[in-house]
Amino acid sequence: MDNNDIAKIDLLIKQLGDVNARIQDRATDALSNYKSPLVLPRVTSLLMDENATKRRNAARILSTIGNVKSVDPLINALSDENPDVRYWAAGALGSLGDVAAIPKLSQLARTDTSKSVKKMCRKAIEEIKTAQSSDNIKRQINDKLFEQKAEEVMERIRKIRASYRKDKPHEKETKGNPKKIQR
Repeated sequence: MDNNDIAKIDLLIKQLGDVNARIQDRATDALSNYKSPLVLPRVTSLLMDENATKRRNAARILSTIGNVKSVDPLINALSDENPDVRYWAAGALGSLGDVAAIPKLSQLARTDTSKSVKKMCRKAIEEIKTAQSSDNIKRQINDKLFEQKAEEVMERIRKIRASYRKDKPHEKETKGNPKKIQR
């Protein structure tokens, strides 16, 4: 990582709070797609910035980055005083699909003062449940495929053993172990 990358990231982070919405959007898009390990911690720390616009844009970026390291800071952002920050934090948590967010999302879905935040929290909960259900289905399919492959392998082993016994008439099987016949 060179100083040039750090300077670019810092400039983009500064632009997240610009009064011009176009500049904010461009900086948000650029940071969302910036391939650097420095982006995640810097953007995550913005969730506690004094500038609500930066906090909101940080939640938007974290939604796109999709790193589970941002789950806890995003859950904390659900308590932000600004409804836009809570809205985007809820959306990001839905995208991440982590069940740890469900209790706080459920609480806000019932009690938040903003209708749009309530709606986003309900949507995020559904996304998380869908992701979890999908993961469970994938696990079940993988388990079933493993069982099928294991059975195929065992069948091949049985066939190899059977052909081995046919090819070696001087040996007999005793309780599953081939032994030489004593003469």
